[in-house]
Amino acid sequence: MRTGPCILALVISALALCSCASRGPVVPVPPTVEVSQLDSVVITPDLIKFRAKVFIRNRMRARMSLDHMDYAVDLHDRELFESSFEDLLTMKSRGKQTVTVPFQISMKDVLEQAVDVLAEEGLRVDFRGWVYPLPDSGFEPIPFAATRVIPFPRIPEVFLAGVTGAPFSEGFEIVLRMHNPNRFPLTLKAMKTWMVLNGKRYPLFHTGERTHIGPDSSELLYLGIHHSKGKALSMLLNMAQSGSREFSLGGSVEFGTPHGLVYLPVELTGGFNTD
Repeated sequence: MRTGPCILALVISALALCSCASRGPVVPVPPTVEVSQLDSVVITPDLIKFRAKVFIRNRMRARMSLDHMDYAVDLHDRELFESSFEDLLTMKSRGKQTVTVPFQISMKDVLEQAVDVLAEEGLRVDFRGWVYPLPDSGFEPIPFAATRVIPFPRIPEVFLAGVTGAPFSEGFEIVLRMHNPNRFPLTLKAMKTWMVLNGKRYPLFHTGERTHIGPDSSELLYLGIHHSKGKALSMLLNMAQSGSREFSLGGSVEFGTPHGLVYLPVELTGGFNTD
């Protein structure tokens, strides 16, 4: 008599029934909401870009749909703006989602609160809001909030420190002096610069090795030209036709900092000796 398989089947069925019975009805539990990131990411002469991330977790064993999210940004307790995010995802059992919110604060708004900035020796940014479950869920809106304080960012200063050689010669270099007025260091990440002679643009490149500028200090940066016979002849003819020893320098420099990327536009004018 083959009783083994029958007994095994009965045991499996009993375990399945116990498992189903132990689960019971789904207990309604609201999701948890927290700000997992609030950082400055880019600093320019005109604005500071921030990135906030809101982390939402479904604590139930059932799927959960959310209605929308409202959020606002304050600078030293003064509201700058408020907005909404409508595209929240339906979360599976025990699921989670992250909502990324980019926003920016203009330097004009910062300067308008200069008294508070100086008093607190930094920028205090509050990111706050509410996540709204569906109206028929029975859950109240869930609040979230985070605060970030960063030192007041000062844009680096750039000066023309000198020019060596003629632009069509191998020894030609433009020397820039970069001053970091901040309380935090700068690390050179990228340079995109060019020299303009008589309306013609010639790309430049960073020739030096120093890429670190300490707090409240200066460093020299050296720019050169990738030379070729054609480019040298172009410059020589260009200068002969214009009769000018003046040039303009344009482009941008990007620095890494503990508080995001600092973007510095470069616009300078100078001259060189062709003798």
